Amino acid sequence: MLTDKLISSILDSTEIKSCLYSSVGGNVSTSRGGGKTKSEHHWQLAILVFGDHLDYEQLITSAKADPKQRLAWATKVKNQLSS
Repeated sequence: MLTDKLISSILDSTEIKSCLYSSVGGNVSTSRGGGKTKSEHHWQLAILVFGDHLDYEQLITSAKADPKQRLAWATKVKNQLSS
């Protein structure tokens, strides 16, 4: 199931987990060069979840070259996490 893979991908990556679900207190400022944005981590999750899936692998591969498609996939992951 893709939802299970999404959750396990977050739990397996401390970098993604700490960015998307930061603890209370000071956070690294991305505007001052302090790490990736949440949308970049959402894109990484899209690659981890859909990159080796037979139905989505080609779509993810083509999205790697197109920033608009990367953003669309990142938004899909973000929306799934919000639901």
